[in-house]
Amino acid sequence: EEVKAGDKLGSKSAIPLSGFVYQGDRVLTDPDSKGHLRFRDKTYAELGPDTMMGSERVRRGADRDSDRKDESIFHFYRGVLRITAISVEPWVRYYLKYADRVLTIEGPADFYVELDRKSRDLVVHVRRGKVWLVSAVKGVRVDIPEGQSREVRRDHSIKELHPLTKRELALLRQRTQIRTNKM
Repeated sequence: EEVKAGDKLGSKSAIPLSGFVYQGDRVLTDPDSKGHLRFRDKTYAELGPDTMMGSERVRRGADRDSDRKDESIFHFYRGVLRITAISVEPWVRYYLKYADRVLTIEGPADFYVELDRKSRDLVVHVRRGKVWLVSAVKGVRVDIPEGQSREVRRDHSIKELHPLTKRELALLRQRTQIRTNKM
């Protein structure tokens, strides 16, 4: 059954191949499946098994610096998510919210977000791009440099993890089917 714009909140249906996801929708994958979303600006999102994400606001497009206020806002609820945005303009900014923490991404980026099921800690791995985290509770901004990972704990403390090794990056890439040589 296809999801239609204006469907009642709480309605649940399968998204057909080449179907559409609308602003305000949540996408959930089954425990034995993956989902791929492609946005108009050629940004790809891959949802791992048993992953849930939602869209609060989807940017219509930005072709100049004055369009910065037209930003996309997504929510991450659980699972493993990879976002690859290789074609966005350097000034384009979008947000990924998890509880009271916000990841801000500006320009081209390739990163992974995963939620530890037991501890509910959020782990962010940045392969490429300009990514930073803001904790609404502590009011702090923490940059996550390329090739680095950060663990954001439930108590809002942030643990700096060791730099990503080539082996870890290869393992992360193997978990997804997104392939790009541009980054």
